Amino acid sequence: MGDGMGVGMEDERDRIDPYALWLYAKAGMGSKWIRRLYSHGGLQTAGQLFDMTEKECEDLCGAAYAESAGEVGKGTAEKAAGRLKAAIRAGTAQRREEAAERLRRMGIRFVTMEDRLYPERLRNIPDPPFGLYYRGCLPSDDRPSVAVIGARGATRYGIQQARIFSGTLAAAGVQIVSGLAVGVDGAAEEEALYCGGASFGVLGCGVDVCYPERNRRIYERMCAGEHGSGVLSEFPPGEQPKRNYFPARNRLISGLADILLVCEARAQSGTQITADHALDQGRDIFAVPGRNIDALSEGCNRLIRQGAGIAICPQDLLGHFFGSGAGEESQPEEGDPQKQDPESGEAGNGGVELRLADPVQQALFESLDAADLQEMDALREKMEENLGRGVSIREAGAVMSKLMLLGYAQEPCSGYYCRAIEKGAGKR
Repeated sequence: MGDGMGVGMEDERDRIDPYALWLYAKAGMGSKWIRRLYSHGGLQTAGQLFDMTEKECEDLCGAAYAESAGEVGKGTAEKAAGRLKAAIRAGTAQRREEAAERLRRMGIRFVTMEDRLYPERLRNIPDPPFGLYYRGCLPSDDRPSVAVIGARGATRYGIQQARIFSGTLAAAGVQIVSGLAVGVDGAAEEEALYCGGASFGVLGCGVDVCYPERNRRIYERMCAGEHGSGVLSEFPPGEQPKRNYFPARNRLISGLADILLVCEARAQSGTQITADHALDQGRDIFAVPGRNIDALSEGCNRLIRQGAGIAICPQDLLGHFFGSGAGEESQPEEGDPQKQDPESGEAGNGGVELRLADPVQQALFESLDAADLQEMDALREKMEENLGRGVSIREAGAVMSKLMLLGYAQEPCSGYYCRAIEKGAGKR
């Protein structure tokens, strides 16, 4: 599925500037120094470099490095000019065109800070990459974006929260950004796709490398541009993941988002690095609170203590984008047994036991909890206890479908079930 862009935009995305690609991939200069060529040296396009004399090239590098002489040391401009001139001599027009064509054959697009398609959110971070490789699509500048991150070895609670937040946000039109790692990241991105939203994976390797391999199905769906999704990286195709690449990758995850949401994390982890980047970039940070005895909630609880917003439900973030009334639940209606206790007047979904005529449906309903998501296998075992007989997964699934159609159960995230918050909320 595409992202709804017009033909002109499609053509623009498929164009690759061979000069800019060469400058980024072959000139031996990092993003920081390339940006200096533009901001301090006065370079306007990469193609200008090939029309310069050696003296003009030396002057360009001298101007680019002038303000940082004390930082980089004497002679840096001369060394940079030497590398640049050597790369220009070695890079023939044929080689440049072949490099661009190789990317096209691989289904990889390339965009630089020279291009209109470059994400505006990244232009304004302290250390933006000059170039980005991507497959599928890039995040839209016109839609809200949330980076959902957390522990690789996440608990069931962390996975549940990642799915609940990402699914609800994605269904509301919010883009989900993460790192495609196992645990919270992968769960968030998969749920966004499941709910029909756009999901973006920022990689610490080349965009043609799926890491980790166990998330290949999610990776391939994003590469295909499903619902406008994509994968992106500042590292060249073929580059394998390396430990020192991930802190750099993390600054792009937070940089592409308006809000950073931490679902579960240890006190000292890569998640904290991403949160630090978010602070430097002026992004809002929210964290899902957890029990104070859980090591994997320590990072979230610490962020909250340091001033991060408390994310109790997706509406906390939706309200940030769409106003305080976004996603608010309707008030209980008088006489609805699923919403109100007829004796005490208290809200149902835990305090009220709805009586269903079908004993098998009743057994499953009693196994559900409004405050805790459960997998079908765990619910099946509880049904067996309630009924005093064996229940197959097939039978439990059929009964669950019926309860969801009746509006007494819901599936907030793929494979996890709970009692419906309000009658009819279970229909997806």
